[in-house]
Amino acid sequence: MSENHEGHDPSTYRRLIRESKARQRRADTLLDDARQLRDPYYVSLALFDLSSDPRLDLKDAVSAADGAVRTAGDVERLWRRAELLVTICKKIGSWRDKGAVQAREKLLDRAFECMESMPGGQGLSDAVTGCAPYLGCERLRALLARAVLNKGFESEDVKAVIRQWAKGCKKAGPSPDDIFDILMGVDDKAVLSRLLGYFYLQCKRSGRSFGSRNPLRAAVETALSLGEEERLGTLRYLAGNASTMEDLGIVAHALDLLDDPVLRIGLMAALGGSADKAGFGELSLNWFREGFRMSSQVLDVHRRVSIRMNLAKGFIRCGEDDGAQRIYQVALDDCGDNVKLKEMICRAMEDHGFITTNDGREIYFHRNAVVNASFDDLDVGQTVELVVFTGNSTMGPHASTVKLISPMSFRAVR
Repeated sequence: MSENHEGHDPSTYRRLIRESKARQRRADTLLDDARQLRDPYYVSLALFDLSSDPRLDLKDAVSAADGAVRTAGDVERLWRRAELLVTICKKIGSWRDKGAVQAREKLLDRAFECMESMPGGQGLSDAVTGCAPYLGCERLRALLARAVLNKGFESEDVKAVIRQWAKGCKKAGPSPDDIFDILMGVDDKAVLSRLLGYFYLQCKRSGRSFGSRNPLRAAVETALSLGEEERLGTLRYLAGNASTMEDLGIVAHALDLLDDPVLRIGLMAALGGSADKAGFGELSLNWFREGFRMSSQVLDVHRRVSIRMNLAKGFIRCGEDDGAQRIYQVALDDCGDNVKLKEMICRAMEDHGFITTNDGREIYFHRNAVVNASFDDLDVGQTVELVVFTGNSTMGPHASTVKLISPMSFRAVR
């Protein structure tokens, strides 16, 4: 049957369903009319909805519903076919009554076969992610295997299947080792590493065992085999999902296997952020401090300044404003006469600024130090008075009090 959008198939479909509910015409006559529709999308939808008519015996109802699923495969536009399959799978769950359990399972098998036969691409992805919650645990292993092979879409497709497995398949469906084995069939190693990390995360969140092999360890090992650019991004992703000391320790193991200081510092910053979110404040600061110490090994000044600004934000998140002040000052000193780099530092700062004194020093201040104006009202070119604190702070001098004098000649930068 070819797809044809002429005529009024949507309105005819709605009329047939109204007539079925009102018992205005015989159920078999309505089914015959449904088969005469031009667009296979509406033929399929009408047949399936009409198959729920209680006037049909189970045999005739199954025949109509099976015909609906088969006809779905005739829908040429794949996004419409995917949409239709998702709708049918959702409706199968409540189709007929308790006596139709076996028939529903057969219909789900038929729907899965129709979806499995779709070519790879966005349409298949829409079908996989949409049908995953309704196909049942027994079909998730085959669904995952199909998702892994959908090149370019495997990440979202696999995640949808794993989410459903973790959410509702504790007593049925594939084992953790089955899932691990299927995931290892992903060709793109960067995608594989992230999916292994995601699998680990879902196991932890749902209280599921991850089987005989630790997916996070495998994810880290896979990430370390990647090229430089992909390696850091993937390791940062894994670090960003770490939430326990065990998780952080597994990802941190990669630090010993990274030679490039840029990669090591990038991973340290990600680990520090995750440790802070998980409530491990001192561990977080240790990673930020070690990252700052190592930043002197970065030869490119632009990259070095960028790295230090990122680490400063980590100190701020941890409530260590003095530590951030020191890093800001070191970064500014590193800029020399490079105005653009100084401007980049200023833009990166949140709730902090620097005041240029008459003798050319750059003095750090926090927004809370401003006493007679709003920090947000300060602007370049205005004049201020400041009290420079050098007492017990080991992080260098900073302004403990900033007072706006003139709205026209401020020299602080934010």
